[in-house]
Amino acid sequence: PAVNGVIRNPRSRCADVESSGQSRRKISTTPRVSSGARPVIVDPDVTVVNRYELESLSHRDGVVAVTQGAEDAVLLEDGEEIAKATPPHVEVVDGTGAGDAFTACFLVSLLEELEPVVALERACAAGALAASRFGAQSSLPTADEVDALLTP
Repeated sequence: PAVNGVIRNPRSRCADVESSGQSRRKISTTPRVSSGARPVIVDPDVTVVNRYELESLSHRDGVVAVTQGAEDAVLLEDGEEIAKATPPHVEVVDGTGAGDAFTACFLVSLLEELEPVVALERACAAGALAASRFGAQSSLPTADEVDALLTP
């Protein structure tokens, strides 16, 4: 299924994503702040946070993907761990865009109806690829590059 549209609400940092054959899903990404994470007041179906932002979530309902840099990413469902994935080893040159690559790949993989653990593995690969390149947008990998990194 293709993504038909994304409706962003910058005030709540939430987006409604609609794909063919599926109802809208609310997606949340928490704001990045240097002095600690602020609480997120939305009720998303899918939330992507880092280990520090996880502490600020008032509710851990639905699917929560927790990024931890080069360490295992964790997937929670209704507060219970359901999967872990280890990012492939890469030479890190710039972390800019790695979280965005992770989030985009994870959400697209879910919308393509891949199993959550596969979506998490692909997201880890996308984040690792982005961290192995300089820049933000220019570091974002293609789906083929993610697949190639995951193929033994």
